[in-house]
Parts: sequence; C-alpha cells; structure tokens
Amino acid sequence: AVVSTQSTGTPVVRDEEIVFDMQESPLVVQTMSTTGSGDLLKIKLISNDGYWKSIQIKFNNPIKYLIGSCTNFRNFPVSIPSRLEKVWKFVLTEVGVKFILDEGTDDVEVLNFVPSDALCTSSSADNWRLKWPRRVDKVVFHSSDTASEYYYYEKYCEAWTAEGISTPIPRSGFAIRVTISCELGWRLVGEKQIVCEVSGQWSSRPSCAKQNKSKALTITDADMDYPKRGS
Repeated sequence: AVVSTQSTGTPVVRDEEIVFDMQESPLVVQTMSTTGSGDLLKIKLISNDGYWKSIQIKFNNPIKYLIGSCTNFRNFPVSIPSRLEKVWKFVLTEVGVKFILDEGTDDVEVLNFVPSDALCTSSSADNWRLKWPRRVDKVVFHSSDTASEYYYYEKYCEAWTAEGISTPIPRSGFAIRVTISCELGWRLVGEKQIVCEVSGQWSSRPSCAKQNKSKALTITDADMDYPKRGS
C-alpha cells in the first residue's frame, strides 16, 4: 500500500468564528509555507466563558512557536521537517496544548506545552493556568495568518486487509490516499486508489481475486514430428 496526502479540508477563512469542539477532536490545519518564508499561523482558541489564547507558528529558519500571553517566539524542542506541505494537529490538554505533526501513518509530537514560571515570561504562569480555556468551542484564524490553508476535524479510517492484498492498509487520517496492490497470482477487483473520507470511512473496499491457473501444455510423442530415418 502506497500512502499519500490530499488537500481536501475546509478552506481557511480569516477573522470568522468557527464552531469547533476541541474536546471531541484535535484542530487539524494544513500549511504550505516554506521554512524561512516568514509566514505566520495564528489561531485564537475561544472557550464558552469568553477566555481565549492564541497559538502561533512562525515559518522562520528555524520554525518557531508562540503561546499567547505566555511566551515570545521560541524554537521547537525537536527539529521540524523542511518539506513544504505540513499537517499540524493541535490537541487541547487540561493545562496546555500539544503540537503534533501528521507524518502520514504516524503522528510525531513536536511540543507538549505546559505553562511554568520559566516559560511564561509575559505574564504569571499561575494566572495563565487559571485562564487557560479548558474547553474550546470556537476557533478564529487571525487576519495576520498567512500560512493556514485548510482545517478539519480529525477522524481516522480503520486499518484493514483482505486475502491477496500485498500490504495491509494502515489506520489513516482524513485525506490520506492509499494505492492498493495484490500479491503475485492475484488480480485487483475495484479501485486501485482509495482515500480516507471526512466521515472516517474509506471511499471503497477493493479486493484481490485469485487468478485461474493456465492449463499446462502437455506434449506427447504423437504430437512430435520426428525426422524419418535415412532421410
């Protein structure tokens, strides 16, 4: 199975409140910004009681992050891949937020942010904890956001396989496209490529059918044209 991504989320609109329950799903955002471009991802996370915090990513070299009312721009604790297309997952926790990069079949945590006096230089860490929105019901892509292209809920399509399929299909996130191949002696029935849809279902379930063995050619003496003796 060959895995690739596809840009089919909801296009980002700036300065509009979007109803988004981050308790039910991480906020998933696709960016197409190059390292060193200076592009900015900036999102407000808004709670039902009116509190909000911003999360920001600056595409400098290296790429940096900022947590509103707490940090200035800081380097990530791990190296961020330099490829153009990135899919970020923002996961709400009780006391902070996780930044995760979707690597196709694997998720790589690049930041698990928990406020502390050492980190929160722009305000008191205790005050920051108190006002951290433990519920997020709306998000807003800021007008200065130049990096965000698409966003969507995180839903997974289950892993599966079938007799004759050469490589099992992995558990995959929305918009992941998989190319199906069959083992030697089997033929594909159905679509060669399937995609994980926003519903969390695969677009189709192809199968592999066993090919009929060709009948072996049997040659007997009667079939042979031997040269005559003495000729």
